[in-house]
Amino acid sequence: MNKRVVIVSAVRTPIGSFMGGLSTVPAPKLGAAAIKGALSKINLDPKLVDEVFMGNVIQAGVGQAPARQAALFAGLSEEVVCYNSKQSMCIWNESRNVCCPSNRMRRR
Repeated sequence: MNKRVVIVSAVRTPIGSFMGGLSTVPAPKLGAAAIKGALSKINLDPKLVDEVFMGNVIQAGVGQAPARQAALFAGLSEEVVCYNSKQSMCIWNESRNVCCPSNRMRRR
């Protein structure tokens, strides 16, 4: 079956700089803010989220499974499946976080 996949909401975290204003905010907390923002833009109940795909280019010091951490900080269920993409090229990372979920949903 060929399913049509659409993006219904998109947000991103602010872009910081080394030792800048966001340096004290852990990446999973920024990710949680992005998840909450995406859900609130379309008034989607967090209980309806099945999967989270997140990219995080520099992962030093963020701990294990930053996508899982972000999902939990955003108030999503522990049942939500989380994927973390950690490619070093930002453009590839962003593209991958659109293409991979789309391909997974089409195969369901």
